Amino acid sequence: MSRLAPAVLCCALLVAGCAGFAADEPETPGPVSVPEVTVPTPEATPTATPRPRIAAGVTRERVVAPEALVAAHVGTLRNASFLFTYERTVTAENGTVQRRVIDGRVDRGANDTTTWTVTNASDTAAGTETETRSGENWSFSPSFRDRLRPVLSAVELVRADDPSGVPLRTTTYYYRANATTATLFGERARNVSVLLEVEPSAVVMSYELRYERAGTGEEVVERLNYGAVWFGNG
Repeated sequence: MSRLAPAVLCCALLVAGCAGFAADEPETPGPVSVPEVTVPTPEATPTATPRPRIAAGVTRERVVAPEALVAAHVGTLRNASFLFTYERTVTAENGTVQRRVIDGRVDRGANDTTTWTVTNASDTAAGTETETRSGENWSFSPSFRDRLRPVLSAVELVRADDPSGVPLRTTTYYYRANATTATLFGERARNVSVLLEVEPSAVVMSYELRYERAGTGEEVVERLNYGAVWFGNG
């Protein structure tokens, strides 16, 4: 009996030790430090800004091909409806004023029509005389190509600022010329000034021409303006 006691005691101690180890709680792992990683932001690809369309025969700096511009102007108006006003004033050295005004409208549709009114006025010392004629004329050229060609070809036109100082239409281009002498409509002209307004559609929306007829003392002012241009029935 005495020999069994130590053995029993030893086994009891071993069992108690195993139970003690089993009862211990496992260690809780501490926080893990994760290094920050900086991901480079890709550079944004610049978006190309489309350049505004520009009419044939011109650049942003000058009129380079008057014939091409006139052809494009006539071709565009051939398919458009529009309103126009043309005015030519001649002031003689003695103060007599002769004025010719043409107001018109072109309608494109099933039946193309061109209506216009011509007013001729003469202011003299004796008074004012006015003659007005209206009509519809298929042979009349409301594009005024026969006036535009000599005007654009007579002088060098370079880029100018919007005369109003306010860029109402940023794609509209203005061109100006100032020439000491030039040949206009077969006449010798002095002190020539031209201001041209060109739309991207190639329509010469307006021009103003001023000059003196050499040797006559007459001053000439010629203006052409398209008040509205539209496509389709309207």
